[in-house]
Amino acid sequence: PSCPFPFSCFFLCFSGVFSIMADQKKSPKAALVLSAGKKLYKPAGNPPTDLELAVESALLELQNVPDFSALVPAHIRSATEVQVGEGKSAIVIAASLKFLPVFRKVQSRLVHEFEKKFSGKHVIIVAARSVKPGRRVGKNTTQYVFSSYLEDVAFPAEISGRRIRYLKDGAKFEKIYLDRKDQQQFEEKTDSFSAVYKQLTGLNAIFTFAPQSARE
Repeated sequence: PSCPFPFSCFFLCFSGVFSIMADQKKSPKAALVLSAGKKLYKPAGNPPTDLELAVESALLELQNVPDFSALVPAHIRSATEVQVGEGKSAIVIAASLKFLPVFRKVQSRLVHEFEKKFSGKHVIIVAARSVKPGRRVGKNTTQYVFSSYLEDVAFPAEISGRRIRYLKDGAKFEKIYLDRKDQQQFEEKTDSFSAVYKQLTGLNAIFTFAPQSARE
């Protein structure tokens, strides 16, 4: 049937189209999607790797254990394998930043369980972080993100000092001193810390333990 008020009908139709366009602008397509297991949050069109699926499966299994029940709402962004040298490799799990505190509460026990499941490979949990080019202050500057990665990689070991060292050819590296009380637990992981930190930042760093005296 024809509209008895043509102008009013046109106005209502136009308003409806404008409203739909406005809603689309407010609700853009999500760039990230959850996996079927709801433990992996990745960009759409970027399928999970076999390693990521294995880590997701391990998380789903562990979160049913009372000690790890806090992990139920948590998810990760990626899992990658980093070569450490001499045929060794480490697994880096990047947790969504907002869930990092949840992982840290159970991290020592969680890493122990992961390393049993992944044939003794060192497992390191970091937050998924990003640098915003041109940002000079705040949490997305290069300095802030790299310093945060440093703490992530070493956690729960405490960093007691940092020193810049230069080689004869002018190359620069950083020496990271961990608290001596953590030496027994983490001494065998320092090479993995260095490899993972370089993978994340491109920087060379040697992880060692604070000397007994003020001088090395």
